[in-house]
Amino acid sequence: GRAPEAQEHKACRQVGGRSLRLEPLPVGPEGVDAAALRALLDGWAWRRLGVRPPKALFTIPSFHNPTTASASLAALRAVYAACAAHGVVIIEDDPYRMLAFGGEDPLAAEDAGAALPGTERAGLPPSFLSVDTDGRVVRCDTFSKWVSPGLRCGFVTAPRPLIVKLAQGAGPSLGVSSPVQVFLVEMLRRWGPAGLHRHVQRVQAAYRRRCAVALTAAAEHLSGLARWEAPRGGMFLWLELLGVRSSADLLDEMTRERVCVVPGAFFSAHETPPDTPFVRVSFAAAEEEAMVEGFRRLGNVLRRRREAGAAPARSGTM
Repeated sequence: GRAPEAQEHKACRQVGGRSLRLEPLPVGPEGVDAAALRALLDGWAWRRLGVRPPKALFTIPSFHNPTTASASLAALRAVYAACAAHGVVIIEDDPYRMLAFGGEDPLAAEDAGAALPGTERAGLPPSFLSVDTDGRVVRCDTFSKWVSPGLRCGFVTAPRPLIVKLAQGAGPSLGVSSPVQVFLVEMLRRWGPAGLHRHVQRVQAAYRRRCAVALTAAAEHLSGLARWEAPRGGMFLWLELLGVRSSADLLDEMTRERVCVVPGAFFSAHETPPDTPFVRVSFAAAEEEAMVEGFRRLGNVLRRRREAGAAPARSGTM
């Protein structure tokens, strides 16, 4: 299952502080709900009287953070068509695309030693840029997730006039340090396409292994307490805590148990986030033993909460 409300990057809240109006959208198994987007745009004039229509859609199409959803080509085309019909620019933030696991089920793929896609386009999720026919996609990529975490360097693909405007507006304050750029260029030059492909495969293998460990630990310690879908890539699990109205209400208990997950409400684009039973778990950095222990501790928190809710009220006199 996915969260019923929009779950987007915290950058949305920062944008809201720049006098830009945000309009959250539902996120389903294939990312942005195209039908909901179409309905919102088609009915904007009478639903939002006096409010200017949306100018841009921000979305994470591949292995979405935090829901792990990944859009099919058909889903991308449906969203693109809705945006094209209403003159909406698509800002495609796609940092996780290269972290594909090479199969629908990472556990089965890991056990079978299934081939990893590396940089082969056929094994990676489709992009909005690949279906762009009229120059409305602004694609944002980064090297930090699939080359090296220390390389805080990215790049934008967009129509040339927009690139010129971005370059004029960014200035030196948003530039990447020169040593980082020189190091990255030299590394890519020495690797060449074949070397980069092999490197990305090693990164994918590491993340797939971590994901398999996380899924196995979740099945062992959270069975009957949470539900989830196995991601096909990325670095997160999106858990729905059963019988929990708001995962944020468990923060104090999780802190005492010394387990760290992120409540789903923290990702909401709503000014006042709604209650949600979801949490995001990252398997990007923790050691395997620590991950297993973390799921055990989260299970402890959920079992105590369930037992407390099921305990009969004590009788007594005042």
